[in-house]
Amino acid sequence: MYLIIILPLIYIHFFLLRNSIFGINIKSGNYLGLFFILPFIIYMVPCISILYFFPASDFTSAFKVDQSLVSITSTSVLLSYIILISTTYLIFKIFPIFKFSDNYLKLRNNVRLVNILNASIAIILILIFVLYFFYGIEHSLILASSDYYDLSQARSVIANDKFLRYISQLIVSYCYISAIVLGLVKNFINLKFPFLYILFISFLSLWGGAKSPAIIVMILYFITVVSTINENFKFNVLIFRSFFAFFIVLTTIYLLVLKQGVLVDNYNIFDYIINRIFIGQMIGVYEQFSLNISDFNYFYHSIPFVNFFIDSPNFHKDLMMITEDRIDPDNIGIKNSYFLAEAISWGLFFEVIWAPIIWSFGYAFTIFIFSRFIQISFMIGSGASIFISMLFISSQINVTSGMSDVVVLKFLVFQLLLFLPLVLFFKFLMFRKYLSV
Repeated sequence: MYLIIILPLIYIHFFLLRNSIFGINIKSGNYLGLFFILPFIIYMVPCISILYFFPASDFTSAFKVDQSLVSITSTSVLLSYIILISTTYLIFKIFPIFKFSDNYLKLRNNVRLVNILNASIAIILILIFVLYFFYGIEHSLILASSDYYDLSQARSVIANDKFLRYISQLIVSYCYISAIVLGLVKNFINLKFPFLYILFISFLSLWGGAKSPAIIVMILYFITVVSTINENFKFNVLIFRSFFAFFIVLTTIYLLVLKQGVLVDNYNIFDYIINRIFIGQMIGVYEQFSLNISDFNYFYHSIPFVNFFIDSPNFHKDLMMITEDRIDPDNIGIKNSYFLAEAISWGLFFEVIWAPIIWSFGYAFTIFIFSRFIQISFMIGSGASIFISMLFISSQINVTSGMSDVVVLKFLVFQLLLFLPLVLFFKFLMFRKYLSV
């Protein structure tokens, strides 16, 4: 039955959306929709398929799942996703800005893009050195290499401090922008070994202890380079260097996970992948359908700056506390889940219908506003700004990010604030260049 539902989704993804920034079209060089499609391929389809053949109790990442509700949960997820993708298709057809254009690929030498890259890396390095020399806070990867900490413990040092969490998010965001811009300008600056530069950016992205940013940095760079490839570029060289860089990053992450003690032997790497990726990223929605956690106060968490005025509960944190029987909210993270789970927690009705429509419009509007911010702040063309914005936003927001990021544009507001130091530093670099002319 699920195959009947999944096939139309594949058709919409790879055919109807192929000429939009939400899709992929190899023939026209459109890879902007990769991060938009990936959650469907690596989270949704595997999770739904696995839980169709095996009971949830077989997996360590599934805690309080009512097996009798697994089928209705999977059906609801797929139906809501059909509405989400269909709404995205309508948005693409109604608003021309979301149509993919070959002009995105014809980017010329632009000193502004180079200064965005320089400003991003400079701010990251300044923050890391200041935090180390004045506050003794080390890079998580360096801390985890010691005999006293693993990466999980090093990450908790930052996760338990609100200010350091903001710094960590700023560093990750700047690393993502740097990876995209490096791919755009690598042909215009004198970099003999650009893949070493991207490895350095991947290293910086691990400062907060999260492992996924390093992989995302590599993918963002690869997408950008492939999208802006020219006829004189040796594609086999790109493939070799990309595989080499990916190998180094993935090997480093594997060793870090091994050091955490999560893996006992080589066989358990597969169990780890199944539980953390295929099941763990989606299991929250199955647990929510089973528990039916409902409180409209969860909605307030989606409003920017609301915590300055009221103590709004975080649904994903509460979901983890309830499902895993945790007591201290300060020593846990948040539960990954499909956005429908958080929509249900608001206690309204017909979430399967209205939630994906709101999510789609919020997602598209976030990309549009951020692209305008990039265009105006850094004085770059509309093509480059929409190119950068789509990759940047899609690398951080997806269907497992919840509703709160997009329903009142909380993520957008947060990122605009994080980018203010970068804009100011960029203006400073441009002003210096103007004075030197």
